[in-house]
Amino acid sequence: MVNTSFTRDVQFPALPLEEWEDTKSTLHLFLQVVGKVRLSLHPKMNHWWHVPFYVSVRGLTTGSIPYEDMTFEMEFNFRDSGHTLKIETSEGDSKTVPLKGLSVAGFYEKVFSSLNELGIVAGIRPVPYDIPGVTEPFVSDYEHASYDEEYVNRFWRILVQVDSVFKVFRGWFTGKGSPVHFFLAPRDLAFTLFSGRSAPVREGANPVEREASSHEMISFGFWAGDRNVREPAFYAYVHPQPQDIMDERLSLKKLSGAGKQEKLSLCTNMSETQLTRLKKLYLTSLKAYIRQEQREQTGISELSGFLHLKSSLKDRLKRNRESIRVYWKSWKGLMIELKLKRSVRFC
Repeated sequence: MVNTSFTRDVQFPALPLEEWEDTKSTLHLFLQVVGKVRLSLHPKMNHWWHVPFYVSVRGLTTGSIPYEDMTFEMEFNFRDSGHTLKIETSEGDSKTVPLKGLSVAGFYEKVFSSLNELGIVAGIRPVPYDIPGVTEPFVSDYEHASYDEEYVNRFWRILVQVDSVFKVFRGWFTGKGSPVHFFLAPRDLAFTLFSGRSAPVREGANPVEREASSHEMISFGFWAGDRNVREPAFYAYVHPQPQDIMDERLSLKKLSGAGKQEKLSLCTNMSETQLTRLKKLYLTSLKAYIRQEQREQTGISELSGFLHLKSSLKDRLKRNRESIRVYWKSWKGLMIELKLKRSVRFC
């Protein structure tokens, strides 16, 4: 059993990408195999919400999947030694697939033989989705077989903390919003809030993108790094993206409180430039949304790096929904929630 004492190092252990990149690739493919089963059998939901995983007390789970006259669940256990995938039905039957020591081909074979033994038939397209440079079908992928339990466990422990922060943050919003969920392609834990209005379809968007971004939204997430971003990071984006959003000038003197300088450390070797860029992502997204809501009003001003709403904007909020209020609070609140976890360090 992994140590679960609530110390900073256990909550946010070191996760240098270089130390577990091969394991991360294998895990990603394992997740796609199982995620495609959920995609195949779960009733379709808007914005592909029937596809992701959810953080659980053991690892990542599909949640319950309806199948004929029963339901079943597929849960990765990253908590206990000897990591496994457990497939369990509402009838009380279950099968377990070990993770360590298997190639993607071996994992694929064991997952589908286990499903068949449980009486579950799922048809999937058995090839990786949206993974640069990886095209080998699951059934013949013997290359990806690295699996370091320690680093997978570290990753899950960080997800547990970020999941709780995101859920508090998500709970402020009374409008349409996604669950906090873990998506298969970008391998990120994320959630999205919506204005309620449809958005123009981007030219050249594929079917997945068209469904995912069919409405105005602002999305927040965390991922463990990739080929381009070589460290764990938080991100935010808004769709549609206003022109010149990334060129906005920001005031970042304070995160919270009066006369108090506080910093969020995401990484022991993260530079001030990188930290500022992270803050900028959140604040520019937030500012753009409010500008979009209030193009005809000028009741917005800045004070100490945060957006404060004048009476005209507040009056409109009372008459309509509370969405802008939530976005106004979002950056400040998210930082406060993270700081409650003490010093956040990922690498």
